[in-house]
Amino acid sequence: MKRDGFVLVALLTMTVLVVVMLVVASTFAVSVRQTTAAEAQKIPAFYLANAGLERAMARITRYLTVSGPLYIGQEPAYVANQVANVLKLSDLRSGSEVAGGQFEVTGTAVPGQGKVELRSTGTATGGATRTVVLSYDIYFVLKSISDSAVSSDGSVVNSGNKMVEGEQGGSTSASGFTISCTQGPGGCQPRDPAQPGYPTGYPLSPVYTVTVTGGTPPRVGDVVTYATYAGGTTVPRAYKVLAADPLSGVMELALIDNSTTGASGTGTTLPLSTGDQLAVTTRGASILSSTNSITTNGNGDTSCIDYACGHLPVRPDRLFQTTFGVSKATFKGALPANRIVQADRCDAATDGVQWLDAPGTNGNKLDIDVVPCPDARVLIIQAPAVTGRNSATMNVTLKGGAFRGLLYIIGTHDLTATSATRPTPPGMDVTVTGTDGAFMGAVIVENDVTGGIAYDAAGVPSSRIYTTTLAGTTPGRVASQICPTTTTGGRTDYYNFCYSKPLLAGLKTNLNTAMPTLAVPRVAEATFSWAEQGN
Repeated sequence: MKRDGFVLVALLTMTVLVVVMLVVASTFAVSVRQTTAAEAQKIPAFYLANAGLERAMARITRYLTVSGPLYIGQEPAYVANQVANVLKLSDLRSGSEVAGGQFEVTGTAVPGQGKVELRSTGTATGGATRTVVLSYDIYFVLKSISDSAVSSDGSVVNSGNKMVEGEQGGSTSASGFTISCTQGPGGCQPRDPAQPGYPTGYPLSPVYTVTVTGGTPPRVGDVVTYATYAGGTTVPRAYKVLAADPLSGVMELALIDNSTTGASGTGTTLPLSTGDQLAVTTRGASILSSTNSITTNGNGDTSCIDYACGHLPVRPDRLFQTTFGVSKATFKGALPANRIVQADRCDAATDGVQWLDAPGTNGNKLDIDVVPCPDARVLIIQAPAVTGRNSATMNVTLKGGAFRGLLYIIGTHDLTATSATRPTPPGMDVTVTGTDGAFMGAVIVENDVTGGIAYDAAGVPSSRIYTTTLAGTTPGRVASQICPTTTTGGRTDYYNFCYSKPLLAGLKTNLNTAMPTLAVPRVAEATFSWAEQGN
């Protein structure tokens, strides 16, 4: 009897365990089924949310296509606010036309930025919801940028004394941002262009990879220097921001200066090191060259001592687009016919932006006179299509007065040539002369789109490097009205070439007027802005 009772207890225990296991399994199965059903509901909710984003984006694109001309010359932040206001007035809620549920989209302008944040919520028929967030940047493509008084993708010969004047302006912030980097002897170690893995298309100037550890990172294209620099005999180097990752804070900085002497000729350069504080600067170099070959002739020229000289931080075949925001072919194609001329002239209707098609050569020389017009302007000179011109030269001369603005000289006739497709003929030497005259703003000479790119193992250029020669005579009173002067030992120095960043910035209005089709605002998806929300 006792043994029978024991068996009964064991049987009951096993029965309870089986029942519990069945209940657990059943509950789990129901939970899985419910979870699967819920997840299945989330899938259409997700697609509904994305459909809402597509409708909002189409609305933005359609609005800027129609109303874009109203915003030419405005700041991106202003345009973003207007776009957000339009989205509030738009019907961005789906109706019966969408099967399986509905979506609703809201748009908000990020304060102080040219950015619109879209938030789209999709709701499935069963009640599941998913929200997708995506930001779009409002931007303009046209610009007028130079980092020096004279830039060339060839070697530069400065044939006079104190001819070229940069801008010694310091940082625009007292604090800036702090960097860290891979340290080595002498500070941060640059990436070596000769080593495998160096990014294709980067300039040959030293490029440093740094991380921002404090402060606000600069934008791509900014020039930065030391935030705490207060002048003196020590020259603080300047760097151009080539790339930036806003999430990780990693930036790539290309060295612009190669100065080894200070403002008085006795200082030393400051190396880049971990812990340095940098800030955006208004500084402009006197001369930048892709080949970093700058020769000074006669009278102990001091342009590269008082004002930095060094590396042009952009590939030659990308110099035009870096300067103006669009390619040469796009720029010329957008100009009206009356702005494409065969000789420089002052014309109130077209003077703000002109493209000069050089008519031809006189033997192996091409002579072009630049007219001293009263207003700031953009003048682009394009070499003619001639053959056998490997030894040809272009002479651009300003005879008295002042050229104010941006002078861009193209030494190759082929506007689509790149470093990979060397044009024939490839380029030419260029001489820019101010005969009792001065160029204020910037002069950029594109001798050859392949200059300074291809080098052999010994560091010798694999193709001919063309030369930009700077020449001129004392401009006297005219230059004193437009270029700052310096006085040394009772002698006043006047410059034939001087840098002016504010003047260059003002040329954006000229470009907008000349090419309204390129001046309208555009929109693009902001990097790393997509996010999904919901349970």
